[in-house]
Amino acid sequence: MTLFEALSLLATAAAATAFASPAAAQQGKAADKATPFTFSANYDYTRGTYGTTTNLPSSTLSVGLLWEINDNWNLDIDLPYLRQTAPVVTEGGTVRVVRIGGKLVPVRGFGPVTNLEKVTGQGDATATLIRSFDSGAGPVWSAGARVKFATASAASGLGTGKNDYSLQAGVINDYDALTVSATAGYTFVGRVTGLGLRNSAYIDLDGSYKTSEHWSLGANLSATQSPVAGTAGPLAASASANYKFRPGSYLTGSLSHGLSDASPKWGLAVGVNLGF
Repeated sequence: MTLFEALSLLATAAAATAFASPAAAQQGKAADKATPFTFSANYDYTRGTYGTTTNLPSSTLSVGLLWEINDNWNLDIDLPYLRQTAPVVTEGGTVRVVRIGGKLVPVRGFGPVTNLEKVTGQGDATATLIRSFDSGAGPVWSAGARVKFATASAASGLGTGKNDYSLQAGVINDYDALTVSATAGYTFVGRVTGLGLRNSAYIDLDGSYKTSEHWSLGANLSATQSPVAGTAGPLAASASANYKFRPGSYLTGSLSHGLSDASPKWGLAVGVNLGF
């Protein structure tokens, strides 16, 4: 395996775990049970230096489908398409930041960024199954599992070519117009020969305040253990606004700020969710 292949696969595995916060998004969508199905389309643009002096942009266009099977079970499918700029890594070359699945991750011990390349293609599809436990009063607890399928190209560094598996648990509670939730999970990464990848934990803290019948404001703090020993783990905060234009359907927008070298310096996301 060449250095290019090793670092590309290493960074992509980090993306699958470090930047995933599916539980928070899943809980948010599950909170509005006006319709059994919700189709979503989202665009996410990020930019950051990742500990270097070079700005590296990345964007993701994703479509998804949430199926509210019944009051207790939800199934969420997500299909991303990636476009990213990252350093070219060649045999004997040096680089600090390498390409990951739709994001970027710093790898310490390498030299400065030299030349860059743009890569586009399908990302890894994910499926998340959530079981909720609602007593009718007080908080709603949940447990779930997520599979990241190896649908992205490993040769171009958009995927590892291996499936990843996550287990997670969460809690969500309403206080009049305020909704708060917390989710913790653990990802078992697909092993790639020659790479010392490790499993990693993640946690998400979310809050949402309904300001009117149609508008709500939200905040999120997301932290993930790095699957690469000796590298920083992603840590990011975001603020969002949602506009519900009909039951089960809403527009959303958010701004994010990275709090570690493993996260983009800033990001912008917009999306639409259509219930039917």
